[in-house]
Amino acid sequence: MSAPLLAALSSQANDRATQVKAGQALERVWLLATNLGIRLHPMNQILQLPEIKAEVTKRISMKGVMPQLTFRLGYAEPEKEHAPRRPLNEVLI
Repeated sequence: MSAPLLAALSSQANDRATQVKAGQALERVWLLATNLGIRLHPMNQILQLPEIKAEVTKRISMKGVMPQLTFRLGYAEPEKEHAPRRPLNEVLI
């Protein structure tokens, strides 16, 4: 219940330019949500499975559009501390 809304950004085209624009739109939604104290969690992995992508596409009420990005929105507890990071020399070659 902390993220009760599942949303999808959709488009009529599916070319690279449209995909970039969808990413830009997601960034704007994310910034607005953050400003309002709402958390956003991208969930785009579900669109990589053809059968689930087809199901999401069916549930969009507008015909001729395809989902580009999916995410959930909700309120979450504020982070108390950042997750520990590995030292730089462990991740750079």
